[in-house]
Amino acid sequence: MTIPTGLQCKAYYNSGTQATPVWEEANLIINLDLKFAWDKVAASCRKSGGVKQYVHGERDDEVSFSLCHDNADTVWEFWRNAAITKNPVHLQILDGDNAESGTEGYTGTYGIFSMDESQQLSSVVEDSFGLAPSANGITATDSAIVPVRMSVA
Repeated sequence: MTIPTGLQCKAYYNSGTQATPVWEEANLIINLDLKFAWDKVAASCRKSGGVKQYVHGERDDEVSFSLCHDNADTVWEFWRNAAITKNPVHLQILDGDNAESGTEGYTGTYGIFSMDESQQLSSVVEDSFGLAPSANGITATDSAIVPVRMSVA
């Protein structure tokens, strides 16, 4: 086992159909965060003896990342257009190349719920995106793909 660095990790988006995906690397990404958290649902009762107890509720799988702003690049155009048109994105977030055996990560369909542009004087212009699992597939006839853990065989 080797511990990957962030530079080795990759994100891919599907530019094809959901049935026949065409995976494109989102290579303009600067930083990416994948939040995986369960809601706490209170389950205290008299039996707990006055101690708060919880059970797992719904899972929250949010993704956020920043892209270098490059309006001449097809990767940047894909993300900007998906955000503006509210189109869900079929996404893979991996700890390596999606063609390499042993690579692990998550896949699912996500909606883009925020897009911000940061124009720092000391940095390149960055566009930040906030995603969450979508209730829709990438076309009207597709079902949503609930985010799942994946491993490349």
